[in-house]
Amino acid sequence: MSSKGQQLSASISTNFDAEFPLTLEPKIEKLTFGSNYAIQGIPLSETIGFYNNTDSTYKLTVTTGESPKYELTVDESKFTIKKGERIQIKITLVFRHYATMGLTGQVQFSLKKKSLMGGESIQRALRFQLEGVVPAYNEKDLVKSSDDEQFRVGMINGVLSMVKNESVVAFKYNVKDEFEKQDYEFIQSVYRDIHHPAILGMAGIVLSSSTILLDGDTVTDLQSLMEKEKWLFHSY
Repeated sequence: MSSKGQQLSASISTNFDAEFPLTLEPKIEKLTFGSNYAIQGIPLSETIGFYNNTDSTYKLTVTTGESPKYELTVDESKFTIKKGERIQIKITLVFRHYATMGLTGQVQFSLKKKSLMGGESIQRALRFQLEGVVPAYNEKDLVKSSDDEQFRVGMINGVLSMVKNESVVAFKYNVKDEFEKQDYEFIQSVYRDIHHPAILGMAGIVLSSSTILLDGDTVTDLQSLMEKEKWLFHSY
């Protein structure tokens, strides 16, 4: 069952120290979702876990923060964790609206020993902070500027276009084709990838037609990066 967002306290500790009986796996200090950036309408996810290395049984309740900009959910919100057991929690973040501020949030964990259900709970939180959100546009917002000037990335020729008075290069992918789908998803992951913060050329996306809108100045850099990344992948 997925939890729904709530107003959570920003003062809850993010330190999963010895006072928190369960072991956080992996040992992270914050949620990153593997990205510096989100793309409007496309979910990001991160999986964490807890290990009970004690002799006691604990009840864990997971609560997500709410925001008018995004949906933050978990695949399961209540757990009973016995001695020696491990659990996993998948956390999903999706921005339903374009936003330049308020790109932060948290997931809260409340823990009680099962034999002391009337006692106070121990609370910890994991927070996230993204740097930006790529906007999603409607097909009608995209206007072709020229058929003459084209830019090639991977297997697709990009077409010089305008969206909301901004010049972009539009790359339309047939996601029913396996190889085009790979490039479509690869460009998204490269843009969001925490290891490539300098690739900031994704100006938008049209989800209905699987069209990626790029800043023309970064098309060449992105093509080089794709060739390098795919060469490294196939060399293993």
